[in-house]
Amino acid sequence: MSAELQNTIRHFTTPHLLEQLYRRRSEYNPEALELMKREVAFRGITEEEIAPYRMSEPDTPADNAAQEFRPLDHTFSQTDILLAHAVLRDAGIPFFVDGPGGSTIMPLQTEAARQFRVHVPTARFEQVRALLEEHFHGQEGHYRLKHTDTFDRLRAFRFTEVRMDEAQMEQEIATALTPEERAAIAGYGRRLLAEVDAVEAGGRILFYYDNIEELLARLGQAGNTLRLMDLATVLEVLQVYCDEEGFPAGLVQAAGALLEAFEA
Repeated sequence: MSAELQNTIRHFTTPHLLEQLYRRRSEYNPEALELMKREVAFRGITEEEIAPYRMSEPDTPADNAAQEFRPLDHTFSQTDILLAHAVLRDAGIPFFVDGPGGSTIMPLQTEAARQFRVHVPTARFEQVRALLEEHFHGQEGHYRLKHTDTFDRLRAFRFTEVRMDEAQMEQEIATALTPEERAAIAGYGRRLLAEVDAVEAGGRILFYYDNIEELLARLGQAGNTLRLMDLATVLEVLQVYCDEEGFPAGLVQAAGALLEAFEA
């Protein structure tokens, strides 16, 4: 079984784990479901804790066999399918996803080049298409995320897509962060250290939390270089808070320059 998937599931908060296993299970393949079941057993989660999630399980495509589903015209990349999931869930639209070969997929796969097709109720097809066109444009059979500005790039960045080994992440990169930007980033970093429990309880997985204290130390030092690990940590910290009212526009622009290190 995938060690990376197992490690990711191990870092799920308990509410998030139960949400995925019981309410969103149709979006995962058998390997992911088996690993989540093992994690539930390992943590000793009681039936009393599980019961609310079982009671509110949504219908799966198999349960809704009488409902006609239709595939969308365009497929999604591994990165973009995650946003498509969120858009459809928020709109309360039933759906299921399969890969090019028709097998059920899990959102945590590492094969970034794969394309995934979404099936939605035929009766709501036009509604779904209009909804997705607010976020994507269809071209040559594939949906592409609309990056209208740097803010969109920051919000859409997927840390699961960072494919660098430990040596690469230690590479020093020259930055142009001003003292004011460094201080503002440090402020958000300290805030995330204090609010981590609340952030993770909301279902957010933090990939670089363990590096925040090291980042804060480096931000306080002289010099204009940071490791790639630090840049990823900065992006994650800023992504957590960028939707808040009053988030500095200057930090969004700074994030745009940092994103180039990972989007090349």
